[in-house]
Amino acid sequence: MFASPLITNDLVLVGSLDHFFYAIDRHSGELKWRIKTGGHVDSSAARHGDTLYFGSDDGLLYAVSMDGEMLWNLDTGAP
Repeated sequence: MFASPLITNDLVLVGSLDHFFYAIDRHSGELKWRIKTGGHVDSSAARHGDTLYFGSDDGLLYAVSMDGEMLWNLDTGAP
């Protein structure tokens, strides 16, 4: 992992080189959900309200709800 985790009251949120973005229970270490991307997730996530934003090496910017629902993605045109 290259990205710094984002920590909320209940979750540790972090991307990985295995093409997934993970939400892990901060207290138990239990996997809550994960999002599959088309590339490495080596950037840190940002949060605004109940939405997480992160980029992937697949050239997409992802918006995901705090409960793991994919809201949208945007092709940035970058590889």
